[in-house]
Amino acid sequence: MKNEDLISIIIPVFNAEYYIGNCLQMLKQQSYNCYEILCVDDGSTDGSSRIIKQFADCDDRIQYYYQVNEGAGSARNFGIRKAAGDYLLFLDADDLYEPDMLELIIKNAKENEADIVVFNADKFDSQTYKKDKRWSAVSFRPLNKNVISAEEAKKYIFNFTIPAPWNKLFKKSFLDDKQIFFQEISSTNDLFFSYAALGNAERISIMEEKLLHYRTNNVSSIQGNKNKNIYDAFEALMYLERYLRMKDKYLLYKESYLKMACGIIVYTLARSDNDQFKEIIRNPIIAGYIKNMINSYEFNHINLQDEVVVVYGAGVLAQVFIRCLKMMVLTNQRIYVGVSDKVETEFEICGIKVKTIEELTKYRKNTVFICASNEKSRREMEKTVQKYKFEKSEILSDITVINMLFHMYIQIL
Repeated sequence: MKNEDLISIIIPVFNAEYYIGNCLQMLKQQSYNCYEILCVDDGSTDGSSRIIKQFADCDDRIQYYYQVNEGAGSARNFGIRKAAGDYLLFLDADDLYEPDMLELIIKNAKENEADIVVFNADKFDSQTYKKDKRWSAVSFRPLNKNVISAEEAKKYIFNFTIPAPWNKLFKKSFLDDKQIFFQEISSTNDLFFSYAALGNAERISIMEEKLLHYRTNNVSSIQGNKNKNIYDAFEALMYLERYLRMKDKYLLYKESYLKMACGIIVYTLARSDNDQFKEIIRNPIIAGYIKNMINSYEFNHINLQDEVVVVYGAGVLAQVFIRCLKMMVLTNQRIYVGVSDKVETEFEICGIKVKTIEELTKYRKNTVFICASNEKSRREMEKTVQKYKFEKSEILSDITVINMLFHMYIQIL
């Protein structure tokens, strides 16, 4: 490729000695060589600095910087200020990359004159060493197009991809012009950055190739400890809303924003422990935010009069719904949880043993609550409910459960 553009790869590092060497080695083996790597050590207390410096001594494209522990958002902002590249790529120290990742994304950026290139990724389990190819960082292509503008895809701009920055290549001049930086909070510091950038972009190119493998079950990572900073997710959502209103873009993106925010709230609540869950419900600022959110929707009454409640689904939405039920003084004996597939290994959610939905057909006269996070799963679950002749069913959505939370707050007061 002639007149190669420089990619600045910014990596926040905190106690990543088990992974940073492999990360840098994979980047050194990339088929595209015009890049610089800025490793920002965020106050590591392990051997991370020694490993990075060893690489930097042998390759002048690798730079080591140190800052007192201020969080990944601060470290990424430090990297932005130091970066000399035409494009910025924000990676984590523990993920895995395809050897042609840089080559493919920079080629795409140039060919499509993109402000942002969004590429796909899957998950890699750090314990089993297996990839979860069912999960995708890109859920769909808005309008079935490879290149979109934020405004033409206004209904989907915050929904087609995750808020993480590591599956996105950003044109630096675009970020400089829009003055977009990471929030400097303990966790969820990437949500504002990624969605503010997407919401301002005139040309977003979408790639379906899975070029990055996101490591999970890594307890030392920022993601693995996210439940310790449970309020940051709400701060990020409220900060993005304030920004969109300031830029007169909130009404334009309101539908997409609300759908995204509901999903983030349910996911956050599912990851919280019982004390945090109760604190969140009782927090007046969060309650005010949720009240404004639910005023945009109309709700059907949820029938909770049956002696037995059958919950169909075991994901984050089902978990939050069950925790709401238990806080409403319903006993465990009255709540049953079913899933579609045969349960090979016994497991529980919220202290309730999970069965197959077929095993719960003796309660078919009671209402079954379908908890599914996506339309495809929801349709399949509705067919299963009809197959087993359940007489009543209700489909729960993120916003329905959040509405329950708000009314629980009112009752607490």
